[in-house]
Amino acid sequence: MSDNRRGGEVAECPRLIKGYGDTHVHGSRGYDALMEALPKLRRMDGAAENLKQLREGGAGG
Repeated sequence: MSDNRRGGEVAECPRLIKGYGDTHVHGSRGYDALMEALPKLRRMDGAAENLKQLREGGAGG
């Protein structure tokens, strides 16, 4: 997996943090979870796609 593609997916992660109050807290938790998982994801095949799926539906959704 290309570092550029993975980097692009990482760059999208802050978009999870939106709004204020509970919405902001929820997005922040999702972002924090993705950043915590990132070292493990980096070692996996398909890291960019896995991160994208988590960002779009798992950790942040």
